[in-house]
Amino acid sequence: MPMNEFRITFVPRWADIDANQHLKNTAFSEWATYVRSEWLASFGFDVKKLMELKFSVVIFEDSTRYLKEGAIKSEVQHSFTFAILFAETTRCAPCIM
Repeated sequence: MPMNEFRITFVPRWADIDANQHLKNTAFSEWATYVRSEWLASFGFDVKKLMELKFSVVIFEDSTRYLKEGAIKSEVQHSFTFAILFAETTRCAPCIM
């Protein structure tokens, strides 16, 4: 796994499946949020620490690439790939995507 990638495996629950027995798009979106928060926590920046620092994460772009269909009780790997952008001005803080 590349150094700029963080991965977690999920097992879809009944609530993650739609009427057609497909994994809901909202499940992927919720997992993406969870993976980002776990990545920050792995560096010691959990929600409590972020609030203490009065720091908030801003997501400029979020995209999902579907590689195959997920089914109930099958393992789904969700990875988070990020890039740090350095701005030339002080008006922009480094961004994590």
